Amino acid sequence: MLDDRFRALALTMGFGAIFDFAFAAAILVVPHASSTLLGIPLPDDPFYLRLVAVLLVILGAVYLLPARAPERFHAIAPISASGRVLGFVLFALAWSHGRPPAFLALGLTDLALALPDGRVMQAFRPPLVPGRDLRTVPCAITEPGGTVSGEGFQLDVVDLSGCLA
Repeated sequence: MLDDRFRALALTMGFGAIFDFAFAAAILVVPHASSTLLGIPLPDDPFYLRLVAVLLVILGAVYLLPARAPERFHAIAPISASGRVLGFVLFALAWSHGRPPAFLALGLTDLALALPDGRVMQAFRPPLVPGRDLRTVPCAITEPGGTVSGEGFQLDVVDLSGCLA
C-alpha cells in the first residue's frame, strides 16, 4: 500500500502522462481538428509539429515511471515540475505577444500540472537533523594539512571524523 505522498505523486504524474499522450495523439491523428478547436494555425511544414508530438510521447512515457512505481522514480517530480513551469512561462509569453488565447490555456494547464509535482517534491525533502546534518554541524579544524573542497568553498583540514560522529 502506498503512503499519501507516493499516492499523490503517482496520481499527478499519471495525469500528466495522460495529458501529454492525449495532446500528442491530437497532433498526430487529428491535427486539423485540433488546430481549429484551439484556434492555432497549422505550420506550413508539419515536421516540427510532429516532432513536438514525438517529444510529448517520450515525456508521457517518462511520467508513467513514477505513476507506476513512485517509490522508485520520485526523483522525476522536480524535473517534471521545472519543465511544466518553463512551459507555462513560454506559453504565457507567447500569449502576451499576441498568440491565440489557447496559448494561455495551455500555459495555465502546464502550471496546474507543475504545482502538485512541486508540492509532492517538498514531501520527499529530508528534514534537517541537528548533530547529523552537515549543514547544521559545527566543525572544528584542529590541524592544517589536507584540503576539503565543495561548491563555493575550500577548507584545509586533517581530520573531520569528530564532525560526522
